[in-house]
Amino acid sequence: MSHPPTAARRTRIIAAMAAVGLITGLGALTAPTHAEQPATPDPLTMAKSSSSSSISAAATLKSNKGKKLRVALSASSGSSGGFLAVSLVDKAGEQHSWSFKVPKKTLKLNGKGKGKLVTKKIKPFGKIKITIKPAKKWKATKCKGKLISKKRPLKITGLFQFDSKSAWGKVGGKKVKFKGGQLVKFTGKDGSACAKGGDGGDGGDGDKCPTASASWASYVGGQGMSSQWNIGASQTTLMASRTVNLAKPKGAVRSDFRSAVVPVPTTTAGESISMAVKSKGAVTGTATLTSATGYAIPRPCAGGKSYEETFWYDVAYQNGTKPLAMKMSAYGAIKLPNSSGTAVIQMRSNAS
Repeated sequence: MSHPPTAARRTRIIAAMAAVGLITGLGALTAPTHAEQPATPDPLTMAKSSSSSSISAAATLKSNKGKKLRVALSASSGSSGGFLAVSLVDKAGEQHSWSFKVPKKTLKLNGKGKGKLVTKKIKPFGKIKITIKPAKKWKATKCKGKLISKKRPLKITGLFQFDSKSAWGKVGGKKVKFKGGQLVKFTGKDGSACAKGGDGGDGGDGDKCPTASASWASYVGGQGMSSQWNIGASQTTLMASRTVNLAKPKGAVRSDFRSAVVPVPTTTAGESISMAVKSKGAVTGTATLTSATGYAIPRPCAGGKSYEETFWYDVAYQNGTKPLAMKMSAYGAIKLPNSSGTAVIQMRSNAS
């Protein structure tokens, strides 16, 4: 092990670890039942920093290509503008999400939560004209007597037509009935003082001692891959993501995601990590991550114990003869290019 990295190298580590966070966050959306929360950027999350109203709902629809898809819709309107997101997930867990910047007036609601969502600003992907009605009473969230937000179930129905511009085809119709509709109104007031406590898992004395584990991540040119596993496991989940800035409409972004179970990567002397993935199923090919430069940080945890967290930076990513790839039935497989210094490896020991 060597000395801690320079500021420039720390920046690369942070970027790579941010990719882990991004991919892991998207990983929560692999199952169709979780499609109610569209991927990056999430209008509900973006709206919290200001006074705003956000809606979300989902439906299971069959495309004109005969593909059964879980469809999620969310939109927000507030002082920071308007946002709209659509997410499609198939039974294999492959997910594609679109985020659009739209005028604030796209989502119109009265004080009770009744209103409409109407837009043609998402062309060439489709159009929406849905009616929104409150279904149950409000549920408020307060912090030290201040109203932070309130929620209300909704009934959402109407015209929803969306073209994936892919082999998945088009979904929707003139009278789509969404389920799980919900309205969230944020007041813009700070509620962090009432958030659940803790030190964020950064190794404070009260943290639960972790199980020995390993992980890697690489993020290059809008594409990322990562996996994490407990030491001794035989399999892990490989997650792959891709973000694409679209030509039309202006500011639109598409995010692609899929995960698959693969054999645990093999490691050599703790200094390098070699991936050997079977060439069947959703993942094909091989890749190797290598670095001889790492540093260890001792971390305290519960019961007066401690464990060691080791990072490798400036990690090189090298594809095998057949590049490591995550198959996608829409928009092509996700592959990472050969690169130097774009990946990171992390390992945790058992506590003692």
